[in-house]
Amino acid sequence: MKVNQTKSAVDKVEKRKFLGFTLTHFGEISISKEALQRIKNKIRCITSRNRGINLAAMVKELNQAIRGWFHYFKCTNFRTVMKSLDCWIRRRLRCFRLKQRKRKYSIKTFLNKLGISQHQSWRLACSEKGWWAKSFNPIIHKALNLNWFKGIGLFSLLEEFVKYKSKTAVCDNACTVV
Repeated sequence: MKVNQTKSAVDKVEKRKFLGFTLTHFGEISISKEALQRIKNKIRCITSRNRGINLAAMVKELNQAIRGWFHYFKCTNFRTVMKSLDCWIRRRLRCFRLKQRKRKYSIKTFLNKLGISQHQSWRLACSEKGWWAKSFNPIIHKALNLNWFKGIGLFSLLEEFVKYKSKTAVCDNACTVV
């Protein structure tokens, strides 16, 4: 068998990766930085603000990507990674939704329909900040909250991670084996 010199090395276990996983010095399985960067790049492509698709189609495409990624990496014990990635995805979608509305009046009416007051709606709509900065504003977080994202059917990495980790193996019938 011929050894691939680029893949083979003798190094500390934390510095090596295998199939998107790395091992920590505590012996836990974690997600490699490269695997995390690949999913972020894929999410950036899907949630690009310049795409000419509606939000429902984007969420459907996004759900396929992150659901598959989650099921591959769900055996890791890194809740914080799932939580931060979840928050980042929601911010990308908030940014996309704001950019879809484009004009100040359109943003104001959109926020009013979601229960935000006239004053706060105008404050966000008239902000001179860019789309990405606006997507971090507390006003848009109040309007496009977790319930709104559940309503449009967005897959939640953190919620599924908690469900997966809370499942325990239970055996109803036990018998002794001699």
